[in-house]
Amino acid sequence: MKRCAQFKFKSEVEVSSHVPASKVTSTFPFNLNSSRNPISYLLSPSRRGLAAAAVMALALTAAPSVMAAPVNFSGSTYTQDFQSMTGTTTATAASLTGGAMVEISGLGGGGPSGWYTYMTSATGNRWLSSDTGSSNAGGFRQLVDGSSPTGRAFGSQGSGNAAGFYGIVLKNTSGSTITSITISFDAVMNRNPSTTANPTAVSYRISSTDVVTSASTADGTFANSAGTWSTFSTDLSFTSPSSGTGAPGTQAAITPLFKIATKTVSSQSVSWPNNSFLYIRLSETDDSGSDASQGIDNFSISLPATVHEASFL
Repeated sequence: MKRCAQFKFKSEVEVSSHVPASKVTSTFPFNLNSSRNPISYLLSPSRRGLAAAAVMALALTAAPSVMAAPVNFSGSTYTQDFQSMTGTTTATAASLTGGAMVEISGLGGGGPSGWYTYMTSATGNRWLSSDTGSSNAGGFRQLVDGSSPTGRAFGSQGSGNAAGFYGIVLKNTSGSTITSITISFDAVMNRNPSTTANPTAVSYRISSTDVVTSASTADGTFANSAGTWSTFSTDLSFTSPSSGTGAPGTQAAITPLFKIATKTVSSQSVSWPNNSFLYIRLSETDDSGSDASQGIDNFSISLPATVHEASFL
C-alpha cells in the first residue's frame, strides 16, 4: 500500500542587523516509498557529500575567529606575573619567524595574550618553553626557577643568532584619550653573563596601527623603523649586576629568579587616543661573551589616581 504524507519544512535565515530576519516555509506532498521523494534525494550518496560539505562550510563561517590580540586596557589596572605559563623544566624549542611579531600564547609553554617576540635575526628555533638558567642557547624564553611554586618570567638571552625585541601591546578601550600612565615591573634574571654586564633598553610608542603578525619592519611591529620610539621620563631600562649575584663570571643557573631591580615610572605623560595602541618593548642584543638570561616579571600599568578620577567618574 502506498502511503502519502504532507510535510511542512520551515527554515529561518538570520541576516545582518541591517535587514530583518526572514522566514521561509514550504509545503509539498511526496511519496514516502518513492526514491524520488525529497528526503531520498538529499540523502542519496552523491548528495550526502555535498550536504556534509555545505554544513561544514556553514559551521566554519559561523564559528567565531579566535586569534591573539593586544591587551584591552579600559583604565583599570592591568597586571601580569606570568604564572599562567605552563612550561616545565624540560624545555621544548619552537621556531620564530624573523621580522615578525609572534604572540607567545601560541608557543610552547603557553603565555598570556598581548605579549610578543620580534626577532631581527633570521628565522630559527629561538623560543624555549622554559629555561631554568642552564641553557646557553640564544633566544626568547620563559624564565623559570626551582622554587615552589615555580617562579616564572618572560625574557631572553642574546647571541649572534638571536637578537630583537620582546614586550607587550595594549589597546586603549577606555573611551577617552589617556594622558598619563604609571608602569612598574621587576627586572629579573636566572643566568649570569660570562664577560660583561648586559643592558636591556626599554622604549615605547603609540600608534593607530594594530599588531602586524606577518613579517614586517613597518608600523604595527617592534622594529626600529616602525616609527619614533621614546624612553620613559624615568628610564625603565636596566642592566645586569656588575658585582655580586648575577655578575659576569663562570656562568650558572640562579634560583630563585634574582631581582635586578624594580623599575617604575609614575604619571608618565602620554597622548594615547581611544582605540589606539601602546607598544612597550624590551631590547635584546648580542653582548660580548656569553649573555645573561634576563627579563620582566610582575608587570603592571595603571592610571594615576587623579587622571582616573578626572576621566572616568
